[in-house]
Amino acid sequence: MVARPTIMEPNFDSVLHPAQPGESAQLEIRLKVALLPRDPSKPGNPASPHHHIHLADNMSQIRRGRVADTSGLAYACRSWLAPEFNAYSIKFKRMVELSWNNQLVLLPPDGSQPGDSMMTDAEYLEFVSNPKFAAHLRCSIKIQLVPVGTTKTHAVIEVVKLEKPARQQYPAVDGFRSNVVLITDEDVDFAPTKRSLVQVAAAHEVGHWLGRPVPLFRGGSVNEDRLVHHIDREACLADPDYAPGGDCEYGRTLGKQMGLLGVGQLVTEYEARPWLSRARRHTKALFGWGFIHRVQFNNNVVPVSARQQRLMGTQAATPRTQPGQGQPARP
Repeated sequence: MVARPTIMEPNFDSVLHPAQPGESAQLEIRLKVALLPRDPSKPGNPASPHHHIHLADNMSQIRRGRVADTSGLAYACRSWLAPEFNAYSIKFKRMVELSWNNQLVLLPPDGSQPGDSMMTDAEYLEFVSNPKFAAHLRCSIKIQLVPVGTTKTHAVIEVVKLEKPARQQYPAVDGFRSNVVLITDEDVDFAPTKRSLVQVAAAHEVGHWLGRPVPLFRGGSVNEDRLVHHIDREACLADPDYAPGGDCEYGRTLGKQMGLLGVGQLVTEYEARPWLSRARRHTKALFGWGFIHRVQFNNNVVPVSARQQRLMGTQAATPRTQPGQGQPARP
């Protein structure tokens, strides 16, 4: 049986639902996000614990100012109207979940490879929803928007409302360069990046928040140890010409660039790390997990293991029960 159905920690919560007949096992990361409407009339550091926020009820209450992006360019911004920000918040949740979900599938260890963790038969069958498909765990993220200051907030992100599109303000650059603590009203739409790729920038920034369970702030700023780095940052550190935040971090090859923590929309093995870490802790099976994209899995490229065939054959002759229950366990 699943060792820990729910894990709640400072970085994010997670819930593992065992498989039901015809319904895959699910591992859901739940991220509590404080999405803050930035007051552009006041200077501030969005990475600090202190924020200047403002919502206007009508245009006469609008405040204006300039807000600098990650590269230091200052963009003309105005405060949000309350209905605008409500609509934005709904779209933020929808587009972030759309970007991450229905891509990532993890394969539990079946004990056939050296070093695999050995689940019991009952534990292994918790990941079998249909005897025709290999045991698996589908992964997703759920965004929960919470007020600033809420206990156990996992992420704090300021949002600026641009006076006019970013590329109209600075035609020579690609647009407002958002970061993990500061995004814009444009960042919840698919937008072109590099190598003819597209990305929802808000989903990329949310991915940075799926890091380690350390305190949110350190030394008056967001704790860097809390965050996940760009997809190729570790490899780029060895480059003598490496510059923090430079293009190298976003992928030195097309395959890396396609990742959500590159400049694309693909959930790769790199982006799968938070779910892989939690799968190990939920199940106590530490070694032997595999990663596959949902499209490949749905095309039946993963064979049903000999162990699963044996167990399902046994089930056909002898219904199994869960400990302490009189009802047959689910297939």
